[in-house]
Amino acid sequence: FLDGSDVVVMKAGYTAKDNLVDGGKRAVQDIVSATLQENLTTNIIGIVDSDYREFEQTRTELPPHILCTDKRDLEMSLWSVTDVREALVNYLSTSPTMPERRLTLPKLDKTLEICRYMGTIHVSNVWHGIHLQYEFKNSHYWAYRENHFLDDTAWKANLFNFYCSECSSMDNPITFTCDMMEATIAQFSLMTRDISEFGRGHDFLKILSSVMIQTDTYSEDKLTIFMIDACTKEFFS
Repeated sequence: FLDGSDVVVMKAGYTAKDNLVDGGKRAVQDIVSATLQENLTTNIIGIVDSDYREFEQTRTELPPHILCTDKRDLEMSLWSVTDVREALVNYLSTSPTMPERRLTLPKLDKTLEICRYMGTIHVSNVWHGIHLQYEFKNSHYWAYRENHFLDDTAWKANLFNFYCSECSSMDNPITFTCDMMEATIAQFSLMTRDISEFGRGHDFLKILSSVMIQTDTYSEDKLTIFMIDACTKEFFS
């Protein structure tokens, strides 16, 4: 399919009012929908992030010709590929010139643990029908001056309390509780579930970038591009 002379694969997006180029599910769906409506061709598909569609009480139907990533999103789909994951870990554990800044197994484990906790909150947000828009901050889990993770009690409390505060600040305030989160964990077996199915790639790479300290060299975008480059056509197939 990819080798076909009549096949074009492209990243879909648009230029926003601030002149920043952005992608997103809406851009992909609009392009596919317009192409079909104008009868340009029926040989078109759009691939979008699965997001948390699987965890909705009433699952959103996909528009015609739209497919979802196997995992939660592009980044976590790439991370789930063994060769890509090993390539990224090897790169980050050898690339920095200062040994103390290299990725170690404990650092990676903590990154995944925090991403899992964030993912649990994201799933709860959808499963309980809250659908709040929010973004966790690096300072919730990372001490910038000392360049290390906050202790477990602190970062968990920071993330949970931040989400609770955002819920209580909605136009129709909602009180989010530990019981609601525990119910989500039990409903979807999130303690043992593959993190790539509900961990958010944006969270994972943002944490990983902080861990590497040199956030310009190891930015979220650059880490994504590294994984894309490490995913050969054979692995993709």
